[in-house]
Order: sequence, then C-alpha cells, then structure tokens
Amino acid sequence: MNKKEELKFATFFINWVNKRYGYDYRAVPNNNENKSDNEIDIYAISNSAEFQTLNLQLTTSEGKIFKESALLLNKIKKTGASSAVGRGLNGVEWINAIERKEREYSKDVKNSLILLIQQDIGPLFDESFQNYKESDFKGIYLVHLPSSFHDGQVLVIKNVCLTKNSSSAL
Repeated sequence: MNKKEELKFATFFINWVNKRYGYDYRAVPNNNENKSDNEIDIYAISNSAEFQTLNLQLTTSEGKIFKESALLLNKIKKTGASSAVGRGLNGVEWINAIERKEREYSKDVKNSLILLIQQDIGPLFDESFQNYKESDFKGIYLVHLPSSFHDGQVLVIKNVCLTKNSSSAL
C-alpha cells in the first residue's frame, strides 16, 4: 500500500472513530518510517490535543487478491467449472494478516499500535476473530472502504481504550 492509499484508508477509519465517539482526530502520515517509529504508518492526532495520539499500522490481507480476480470467478461459474476460490470470503486471509503482524512485532511495539486491516470483499463476520480480543495489539479493526455498492464499514475485533484524563473505549 502506498502512502496515498494508507492515508485514504486511515482517514476513513479516523472519520468513523470521530463520528462514532465524538473525537477530533486527523490523519498524519509518518514520513520518517526509515528512522524511528518505522512500524507506524499513520498517526491519528487530536486537533484539540485533548486525546492521546494513536499509532496506526495498516496492512492488506491476501483476500484482496480475490477482489481482483472476481471477473475470473464469474467466468468459472458461468462455464460450470468447480473452484475453491471462495476461501477469500471465509476470513482465513484476514486471520493470516493478523497472525503475520503478531509475529512481526515485539509485545512492547504491539502495545502501542492499532492494527487496521483493509478488507476488500464485502462485510465479513467470523467467530474466529474472537480469538484476537486478547492480542497484544492496542486495537485491531477490519476496515472496508466505501464503494459504489455500500458506505463502507469498520468491524471491531479488539477495541481500544483511549484516555482523555479518564478511560473510554472505542
């Protein structure tokens, strides 16, 4: 994902947070990824400085491949050929994305990061995501960007506790 895509993806999530919880965050790209804080893609910074800064780590899942191959799947279905392409719809790729990131970072780093996983194949609800509520990541969210078919959505896997001089949860 390039910086422009990361910013679009993070901005959608931040707007969702602001609307849902009444916060005032804005997205600020980490332009120093080659130096310190290289695990942070985007910072969510409070305009009023009233809320803590959020460190966002963005990733795509392998499920994105299946969106790009949707035309191929339609051709296979039209010809009557059987296919196992449906695995893009069962959550495995998003679970793999979480597990990849779990292995990539130390516990201390994960405690400071909110993991956003780009979800490109429609709404997905899978009970196996319950397994990640105890993750070391500060928060984990699946983000489905808007398209011509829907307004987009954010699926909470692990909620973040934010502080404003007292605790509140996203």
